[in-house]
Amino acid sequence: MRRIVAGLFMSLDGVVEAPEQWNAPYFNEEVGAMVGSQMAAADTMLLGRVTYEEFAGYWADKGSDVPFADFINGAPKLVASTTLDGVDWRNSTLIEGDVAEELARLKGQSGRDIAISGSGTLVRSLLRDGLLDELRLLVYPVVVGRGKRLLDGGGEELPLRLVDSRAFSTGVLSLTYAPAETGAPRKEIDEHEVRRREAAHQATDEPVVVASLASRAHRAAAGGREPCGQPRGGDDGAGLRRRRCLAA
Repeated sequence: MRRIVAGLFMSLDGVVEAPEQWNAPYFNEEVGAMVGSQMAAADTMLLGRVTYEEFAGYWADKGSDVPFADFINGAPKLVASTTLDGVDWRNSTLIEGDVAEELARLKGQSGRDIAISGSGTLVRSLLRDGLLDELRLLVYPVVVGRGKRLLDGGGEELPLRLVDSRAFSTGVLSLTYAPAETGAPRKEIDEHEVRRREAAHQATDEPVVVASLASRAHRAAAGGREPCGQPRGGDDGAGLRRRRCLAA
């Protein structure tokens, strides 16, 4: 069975919007490796409407000379929206009908992870529908004070269990949650899960892309600073700069 995995950058006060505005001082190779492990385990992207439109507006006409363009344009993209009539970006499919029902069907198929980038509204919906298998948060030691938050405080209680936690040298916390099991919380990760995570963390040479491209595309569309993945003179190297912008 396939899993749906969401990865987001988040401030201490729960903000997930425009992380490129506040994550740079804390981003290092440890964070990049964690993001890379999620992307290495996935073969499909899942996007909400806003993220899809931002991505399509920026990436659709980019060629192989632009870092990540081949991966983003070539990957299958599932779009969850009740307002779009269709999608025309290459390899994109609009989920028609009941989104939760269709995603449950897709999860029953064989394949690698389905990775969510940005799309906070979609993440909240999947949490409440019991369809999100993992919520991976990179929590930064900064209070942003404004911006969209992952959790809006509405709805019913949603118990989760912590399945992995790491503290990085810059103060960033990597927290991975999964739906709570019935009864007492599981106290340790089973051996299969440990092996899967170790293998994923070793695969950091694959494209580290999707976790925050929504904010990058938004900046580019708005005529802001140079898009991530295209290093400028004096930056700290293409690899670190690309990774620093990878979660929205």
